[in-house]
Amino acid sequence: MYVDSNGVLNILAKDTDKVCEDINLNVSNREARINYRKSEFSLYELEETNSVLYKNMELLGIDTIEIDQVNNRVLVCIYDMDSNKVSLKDRLDLLLVNQKCISIKNIIERPVDQTVYTIKNGSKLTTDNSRFSSCVGVKWTDSSVEKYGFLTAAHCVLDGEIVYYDNEHLGIPVRRQYSGAVDAVIIERSTTPNTFSQTRDFTDNTQYEDVRGGFPVGTEVTLYGDTTQMITGRILSTNYSVNVGGVQFSNLVKTSYVSLPGDSGGAIKIETTDEGSYLVGIHKGGDGSSYGYYCDIDKVKSALNFVESY
Repeated sequence: MYVDSNGVLNILAKDTDKVCEDINLNVSNREARINYRKSEFSLYELEETNSVLYKNMELLGIDTIEIDQVNNRVLVCIYDMDSNKVSLKDRLDLLLVNQKCISIKNIIERPVDQTVYTIKNGSKLTTDNSRFSSCVGVKWTDSSVEKYGFLTAAHCVLDGEIVYYDNEHLGIPVRRQYSGAVDAVIIERSTTPNTFSQTRDFTDNTQYEDVRGGFPVGTEVTLYGDTTQMITGRILSTNYSVNVGGVQFSNLVKTSYVSLPGDSGGAIKIETTDEGSYLVGIHKGGDGSSYGYYCDIDKVKSALNFVESY
């Protein structure tokens, strides 16, 4: 039974005369809004077949099943039908299923659950070996093709490592620099069914209005990291240098906020009274007790050749 595009109720039955008699409808009413069609299979037969197929979906290699009431069939969809159709028919024979009431259709892509994830600046990212924080969503051009991803600290992600957000495959590193004034890597957004979108929002739901570095000593800054969540300090130096495991870094921004492991890659915000909020850098590290330091966002943009995207 179904309603067609003209608003007519179509009733399918093996014995249409018996159905008319049972519901006691006169001919004029039936002709007005109800149409009776003789069917090859009853709804009970279709439901029984549907039930057998459902119980054996994995065995049969079936992706989707539905009762197609318009065509009076059970519709079976399988991926790559050319190679699977013959084996499917053989297995249906073994299950003693009436194949006459089954319509088999090929599908190009398998159905999947899709989720939209909005990754706020300062959110937690992970690999199989580490935990760190995300910064701004970015886009860049590769061979005239626009690509999208997320910025984080390069020392947290090895080449080829898969990066996850909320246990879902986010992407892999594609552009990085770990020297000079920059400790940053771009994670290219994956082509999995889930969608990862960029935003101007920080994890406390405040927003930045622009992306710009170069603020002077004494300016108040806020770090958004996975471990400390949100911590505020002031710029102590704009030309801080440090040697980390034999790699020298220079022209970093030293701050009075104290960061912890897991904050690396987090977003740095500055709130001005007259010009609004800015995303100004990406957190690199600290001594864990008295100061932290970050990479100026202008230097990161210049090194990795991207623009922010939201």
